[in-house]
Amino acid sequence: MAQWEAMDRLDNGDWENINATIRDVFAPWVRQYAYTSVVNTLQNCRNVLCHVVWAAMNVPFPRDPFEHIDRVVENALDVFRWMTNSREMLMANHYAHLIQRNWRRAIADPSYSACRNRLMYEFKKISSETDMYGDICRVSEGL
Repeated sequence: MAQWEAMDRLDNGDWENINATIRDVFAPWVRQYAYTSVVNTLQNCRNVLCHVVWAAMNVPFPRDPFEHIDRVVENALDVFRWMTNSREMLMANHYAHLIQRNWRRAIADPSYSACRNRLMYEFKKISSETDMYGDICRVSEGL
């Protein structure tokens, strides 16, 4: 802040801090939507927000710098909300819900072969464990 107050502008270190902070904030979202078309939207939004925050902060030193920073963050969040309200993100979430719903139905409804196979596997596993414990019980009764 000393440079900002003395020179009425930010230095390169501040630009690097702004970029690093915004990239850290976007990292979980980019990982969440990896391998979808939403990643491009998020990366574009991240880059635009870096420039928006830089442009908003690179002004003459304000009377109350902390209030100015709070307003910049609030305005940047408004830009983010506007940019990420895209059809691609909504559809990616919609498709994920469809897949989850269909998978839950497939593993719980015996009319699906995946459910029947799972039930047979669990039945055989329980049967083999019961047989093993039955043999142990018979041996211990004979003692």
